[in-house]
Amino acid sequence: MIERIRNYIRDSYNGLYKIVLEPYMPKRNTVLAIVAGLFIGLFVAYVISPTVFYNADPSQLGQSWQDEWVKLLADRFAAANFQVDDNIRSLLAAVDDPVEIITRVANAEGNPSEAERFRRLLPFAQEVQNAGQTAQAPDTGSAFSGVIVPFIIIPIVAVIVFVIFTLVWNLLIYQNIVGPLIAFIKRGGKRSEASVELGRIREQRRLSEEATKQTAAALASSGLGPPVFTKMSIYMPGRAYDDSFAIETADDVFLGECGASISDTIADKVSAIEVWLFDKEDFTRTLTHVFVAPPGFADPATRAKLEVKGDLVEAKPGAVTLIETNALRMEVKIVDLVYATAGGVPPNGAFDRATIQFAVWQKGAGAVTVKPTAAATVTPVAAAPMQSFAPPPMPTYAPPPTPAPPATPTYAPPPYNPPPSGGAPTLTPLKPPPLGGTPPATQPPRPPQQDDDLFGGTGDFTPVGS
Repeated sequence: MIERIRNYIRDSYNGLYKIVLEPYMPKRNTVLAIVAGLFIGLFVAYVISPTVFYNADPSQLGQSWQDEWVKLLADRFAAANFQVDDNIRSLLAAVDDPVEIITRVANAEGNPSEAERFRRLLPFAQEVQNAGQTAQAPDTGSAFSGVIVPFIIIPIVAVIVFVIFTLVWNLLIYQNIVGPLIAFIKRGGKRSEASVELGRIREQRRLSEEATKQTAAALASSGLGPPVFTKMSIYMPGRAYDDSFAIETADDVFLGECGASISDTIADKVSAIEVWLFDKEDFTRTLTHVFVAPPGFADPATRAKLEVKGDLVEAKPGAVTLIETNALRMEVKIVDLVYATAGGVPPNGAFDRATIQFAVWQKGAGAVTVKPTAAATVTPVAAAPMQSFAPPPMPTYAPPPTPAPPATPTYAPPPYNPPPSGGAPTLTPLKPPPLGGTPPATQPPRPPQQDDDLFGGTGDFTPVGS
């Protein structure tokens, strides 16, 4: 059980993160650069150039500056020559704890007269503080808000937000909005190849459906019955035209294959399309017919080049060709044909668009037959009288004449001429060889035999007891 859970977690991690998310995750160096930039910004904001506040309330000042504020009020109250009680009360209300500040400053003063000067403000401070009119004490913060939040939590949150934003940007925003917009600007406002190809496929599908609806009734009402397979193949410029279809029955029984492809071109325009049929019962060959544009069909050189592929058919709207094997019968028809008018081709010499219909019937016991709507009444016909047959006379055989045997040739021996009667020629007898035969050649002296005794002849290898 634990092993299954571990495998599930590992497979989920590999499938979700490694395959889907990791290609769009920010690089490690990018994340480190973001964190380093954040710490540099905090250092500049807190150390090099801290924030300076202006015109703040005295309660926001530090405690030492609040003490200075109270000392200034004591000097003003002592130097006043008119009634300033209300003004002193409102100014004491600007600090957070005026009673504590006055008491602490008076006790810290070494001069009794100066201490008495501060204590004169004490009644005003008590009156203001008892009325609850003093300012709220500022939040001096803590280690959590002063250190942990800015230097630990904020960098972590910044990294998480950056990673999430990077994933959303790469997966959704860039691929669906920014990327297509940049490509559109680079193309100068033209449609992309993928968009053009998608539009071409949709147009082919629409034309195929319309052609199928138009020809379905005609095929069903034919004398062969409904075909086991029908398909439309549409050629349009700009695509690699090479269609191939599997021929199957309604029960998904494979019978063979058929298709169409470009057979010949002229000036980069298609001038011939070949259609082919493969029967699984006759897998040793594939039958091919070629639809040729009228100028090429009438040209002997073009015909000689294309006839090696299969039978030629002149390509025109409504042209039909029939391809049969032992088990299948395929009818190929050009439902719609538009000739090319540009590109330096002769009139009707190439195709700009062609819609070709494939209809396949099955022969034999598995073929689909048409069920008659009503039983037809057949009138019996009387049998015709049998005619008599007289065989012709047998021809007589006459052997050919025997040729005469060839004459036996006569043999005459050549005449004999005796040699002249002169003296017999003398022959010099050969000198007999010396007795004992030819003396042998002198052999070179043999080299001295090296001594193979390692002991220099001093060793005695006589067995003991011999």
